Amino acid sequence: MTTLNDAPFETLITALNKQGEGMGVYEDKAITIPGALPGETVSALPRFKKGGILWGKLASIIAESPDRVPAPCPHNATCGGCSLQHLSPTAYMGFKTGLVHNALRRVGISKTIDAFIESGPQTRRRVDFWAKNWNDEIVIGFHGVGTQHLSNMTTCHVMTPALESLLGPLRQLMEILLCAHKEAFHIHILEATNGLDMLVSGNKRPLTTAETKCFVEFAQTHLCRLQLKIGKKPQTLFKKEQPYISLGGYAVAASPNSFLQATHDADKILPQLVLEGLPQASDRLKIADLYCGRGTLTLPLVRAGHKVMGFEGDSRGLQALTDACPEANCMYRDLFQDSITAAELRKYDVIVLNPPRTGATNQINQIAESGVDRIIYVSCGPESFAKEARILIDSGYLLTTLTAVDQFHWAAHVEVVGVFLKK
Repeated sequence: MTTLNDAPFETLITALNKQGEGMGVYEDKAITIPGALPGETVSALPRFKKGGILWGKLASIIAESPDRVPAPCPHNATCGGCSLQHLSPTAYMGFKTGLVHNALRRVGISKTIDAFIESGPQTRRRVDFWAKNWNDEIVIGFHGVGTQHLSNMTTCHVMTPALESLLGPLRQLMEILLCAHKEAFHIHILEATNGLDMLVSGNKRPLTTAETKCFVEFAQTHLCRLQLKIGKKPQTLFKKEQPYISLGGYAVAASPNSFLQATHDADKILPQLVLEGLPQASDRLKIADLYCGRGTLTLPLVRAGHKVMGFEGDSRGLQALTDACPEANCMYRDLFQDSITAAELRKYDVIVLNPPRTGATNQINQIAESGVDRIIYVSCGPESFAKEARILIDSGYLLTTLTAVDQFHWAAHVEVVGVFLKK
């Protein structure tokens, strides 16, 4: 990273990039200016060059966009957790739907979004941030955009109310634990169905007896479980009960650093969209659920009476699923290394998949070759979804329904659920 120390400059912001950051021009080169909006003329400071990308800091707005609104959070200018709080609701929806439409257009797909579903603010149930002794000040928060500097968070408009209410007591705890140490804690917290679950890591040394006592007393008041991770294996310091999330009416064990949907809403919205995408006149269907995780989609499909076979390469997630629902048919399989073949897939009526953000091109090629009548693709990456939708369409599928799900409020992410039918 190269630090830039030049004088302020003026530029016209021409667009938002995929991360929701303004794009201007500095010395005839594109520069990223977080917080600036298209159509604005701004004064900015050059900050640094990293990975070939120039970054600037918004100094002042000379001519303001009509799409600008006051950001509700006082930390908006410094916190890296949100990038779109200052965007009007209409422009915000346009940006989110644009992420999907633009990705599709780049691969020659003209399908438009049929529905846009928002979770809204104060819905994020799973967060991770840092607590540090920074020049003898205890700082708790997320890293700013492109920096290791922490925004000292006192409130958060994205977290659920239960998580936000923990910030005050957590700060008091950190003031005790970090006041004499130039170290840091990495804190993961999940709002499970039955309480708050916290995992603390990042520190290099074992806690003293007094420090452990402080942690345990904090947990007894505020948490259902507290784990401390020094090295590779977490140590449970306090456990009132096993944290779980409810999926399809089943209680599934969970932890703050395991893969889960970002909101409680998504655990209901995504399965509902999948169920609506099934053939409505059919009774019991044979369904392959690929990248099934802890059962976000598997368990509601089982509850609805379908014969589901889940495939997952995360052994912990698969174990949690089968513990919650022993009658569920699931198999450990690393689909990136060992894709399910077209021949294996042909015995199913429907294929459901929910891969990581990077997509599943090798597996999609096998799905396309299988010719299975109906595919329901849940994706948290519009770019990878578009690329793989192109493969399916070129293999004779029609993208009939497309829904955008915004569970990452004010962040530059959006999920899509697409239903593909064989022509």
